[in-house]
Amino acid sequence: MFFKFVIKSSLKKLDSFYGDIIGLFSLCFIIFMLLPLKKSLKRSHQLVRFFYFIFEYMVKEVTGWFNH
Repeated sequence: MFFKFVIKSSLKKLDSFYGDIIGLFSLCFIIFMLLPLKKSLKRSHQLVRFFYFIFEYMVKEVTGWFNH
């Protein structure tokens, strides 16, 4: 349930086709990294925030690159 919320809220913030592709790969990577850490919710939450920051940075870089 938590992962569905992360996926939905992340995809809503994207507005380009390339951003969607990068977003899907990033979210798959985040979920893959978090699977072993399901027991410790605190660490998982920090990892989600960390990867989401990287994910947003990547999307901004790529969309800026395609706009120029």
